[in-house]
Amino acid sequence: MARHPGPRLLTLREAAWYLGISPRTLRELTWKESLPVVRMTRKLHFDLRDLDRFIEASTDRLGTR
Repeated sequence: MARHPGPRLLTLREAAWYLGISPRTLRELTWKESLPVVRMTRKLHFDLRDLDRFIEASTDRLGTR
């Protein structure tokens, strides 16, 4: 039997913890439109796939400049 992979959408606090940044910094990234946000209610939610893409795009690969 397959296990449920867990929630796909994270709250602001959960997403900030996942990225290793403060909730305030994450909120600023959404204001600057650097990171997509899911709004199903008044609360901000973040898709894990978007967070992973943000990490990949932010990764500094030495020697690729």
